[in-house]
Amino acid sequence: MVVPLLSDLPRASAAEDAIWGGDKGSVRFIYVGTHGAQRRLDVVLAGAVGALNAGANAAFVFVGGKPEEIAALRTSSGVQRWEGESRIRFIEALPRPTLPGLLGGADVGLSLVPATRINREMSPTKLAEYMGAGLAVVASRGVDLQETFMRDSAAGLLVPFDAQSIADGIGQMCADQSFLNDCKSYAENFAETRLIYSRYVSEFTAIIFGSEVSSFDGHSSTIDSDPER
Repeated sequence: MVVPLLSDLPRASAAEDAIWGGDKGSVRFIYVGTHGAQRRLDVVLAGAVGALNAGANAAFVFVGGKPEEIAALRTSSGVQRWEGESRIRFIEALPRPTLPGLLGGADVGLSLVPATRINREMSPTKLAEYMGAGLAVVASRGVDLQETFMRDSAAGLLVPFDAQSIADGIGQMCADQSFLNDCKSYAENFAETRLIYSRYVSEFTAIIFGSEVSSFDGHSSTIDSDPER
């Protein structure tokens, strides 16, 4: 059982103006995580640039990159133009206690990774953190548990991992405020009912002592802690 639970941690009420620049009009998208080449943020940035070029009223913050990784991503087509207009911003790794403030000022979390064999089995902890902060999500297909969370929560959009599909998803979030607000509400509700540690105390106890438990998808199974039986 994989339980990526971060949603019942304290959250901040607003983002720092120094990060978002006090802009109140744009839909704010945030990515927090590794910027290594294997994460293919160049594709995500191509989607962001495509959406901005098409007229989406969006702003993007990418958090967690090393200086050399950010320098490489800045060479992607269109990035420096939109960075100059404060629509794309990069922030190096920050102390973890500052992250709730960033998430609290965003509207949409980006949980976009290539659909590789290794990624298919990954635990989408960042997705849970976005939902716990009440963010809508644009997430990529090809990660089994991520797809389950997105279908069960109705918290946003599942898109293929390619620049045009990402751009289209961003554009849809920006074009329909009612849809965006619904996704944010569904995300918070899902986090508060499905992604809190207290909900799984009985299942952890069952794993330790052995009894019938209900898995995340609702199916029952018996876990016996006594290897002799």
